[in-house]
Amino acid sequence: MDADIDLKITVGKLEGEGDLKLNNPIVEAVNPEKLKNEKGMFIPLQSALKVLRDKNNDVRLKTPISGDVSDPKFNISDAINQAVIKGLTLATLSYLKYMLGPYGTAIAIVELGAKVGAKALTGIRLKPVEFQPGTSDLDATAQEYMDKLAAILNEKKDLRVRLCGWATESDRTGQRETAPEAAAPSGSAPLDTKSAPGRQSDSQKEPRFPLSEEDMLALAEQRADLIEDILVSRHGIKDERIFICKPEIDKSPEAKPRVELVF
Repeated sequence: MDADIDLKITVGKLEGEGDLKLNNPIVEAVNPEKLKNEKGMFIPLQSALKVLRDKNNDVRLKTPISGDVSDPKFNISDAINQAVIKGLTLATLSYLKYMLGPYGTAIAIVELGAKVGAKALTGIRLKPVEFQPGTSDLDATAQEYMDKLAAILNEKKDLRVRLCGWATESDRTGQRETAPEAAAPSGSAPLDTKSAPGRQSDSQKEPRFPLSEEDMLALAEQRADLIEDILVSRHGIKDERIFICKPEIDKSPEAKPRVELVF
């Protein structure tokens, strides 16, 4: 590490800034294995480094350093370590929000439901991609979101993304929240000819409502597959960097049809 650290002490209060460059770091977290930001949210250490590495695998941080030197428990190494932790978390969140623009909201840290040895895997969850009920088509807003997501994946080659497709009760009848008059009752014409995988006519692939749970799971899977296809075919992301979850049904009344995205 190259470090330029400027510190001053005034009446026992330490204030300063560290300008740090970590040269191709290979880091192993000791304890804790996640980093905690000022809002109490945990950032996986390896995820933070993958986001922040430049094309030379270096990580640059500018971070404030502070402390109370009159405290018997004060340790300058701890003060610098805490500053680095804060710098990593803030820089990671700032980068993602900058790259995603208006879609950089609702970033959270989640358990991925798998373990390596005794360690649980964690990831950075982004804003989900939402769908109209009963469909697996992306609107213009979601297409723009995918462009921004692909830009991050193309810039940060070590990042991988997990796609988790969800169906909801609104999919069962194809009920659109934004256009209730367009909803299709049982046995009526479909909302979208590219939509849910229900019974089909001889001439077109048309869903019939209400959908069975099997059809809803197939629709959830179809949504995740669509996003994978866009990332691979349109943006050149290697398919081995994309993982598809088992499709699920969210039965919460307020739930929206979606694909959840996790780095």
